[in-house]
Amino acid sequence: MTDKERQEAIAACNILGVTLSDTWQHVKTTYRGLVRTLHPDTHKTGDPESAKKTERFREVQMAYKFLEKHTDYFASTTRADLNARLNYFQSTLSAMEGDHLQTTELHTLIVGANMARLDMLSPRPTKTLQQVLRAYARVDEEIQRLKKE
Repeated sequence: MTDKERQEAIAACNILGVTLSDTWQHVKTTYRGLVRTLHPDTHKTGDPESAKKTERFREVQMAYKFLEKHTDYFASTTRADLNARLNYFQSTLSAMEGDHLQTTELHTLIVGANMARLDMLSPRPTKTLQQVLRAYARVDEEIQRLKKE
C-alpha cells in the first residue's frame, strides 16, 4: 500500500470510526450501525438535523465503498484463528508438568486472553482486536519462559 492509499484508507476509517487494525467484519458491523441511524428514511424531513444526517450518511457510504475495494488493508484475524490459538494455549498448559504456581499464572493469563476474545466477539465489544492479541502475546511470552526453565 502506498502512502497516498494509506492516507485515504485512514481518512475513510476515521469517517466510519474504525481503524486499520480492526477486522473487516467489525468494519461491516460498524457501517451497518451507522446506516441504521443516519439513513434518510429514519429521520423527519422537517428536522433541522436532517440535512446534516443526510450529508453524513453520504460520507459514510462513500468511505465504505472505498474500503470495500481494499478489504485486504484490514486485520485478517478471524474467529477461527483466535479459537485455534486458544486451543494451542490450553493444550500447552495441559501438557506442562511442573511448578503449580507457574502453571497457575499461565492459566490465569489464558483465562484473561479467552475473556478478552469472547468480549471482542460479542455484539457490543469493549475489547479491540489489538487488546486480545496483546493478551495472547503475554501468554506466548509466558509459555516460552516456562519452556526455558
